[in-house]
Amino acid sequence: MLGGAIDELPADYRTAFLLHDVEGLSNPEIAETLQIKLGTVKSRVQRARLFLRRRLADYMGGSFGVARVTEFSRNGVGDGIDRKAAPVHHRNCSLLASV
Repeated sequence: MLGGAIDELPADYRTAFLLHDVEGLSNPEIAETLQIKLGTVKSRVQRARLFLRRRLADYMGGSFGVARVTEFSRNGVGDGIDRKAAPVHHRNCSLLASV
C-alpha cells in the first residue's frame, strides 16, 4: 500500500521524500544534490507527507486529522492539497484537524 502511494507522487515530490525520509539526507544536502532552493526541498517533503498521510488515512478508513488531499494535476503543477478542508498552521507546520 505505501509503495503504491509513493509511486503516485509526482517525481519531484517522490525524490525529495525518498532522499529525506528513506535515505536520511538533510534538507541542505538534498538542496545541494538536486540543485534547488532549501525552501523548495522543505515544501516538497512536506507536501509529499501530506499526500501520503491522506492516502493511508483513506486506506485505513479514517481521517486522522489530516487535510484533504486532491489528485495532482496531469502536469504535476500544484501541490494537490485542499487547504480549505483543513488549514495549515505555518508557524510549526502542524495540521489542524478537520471537523
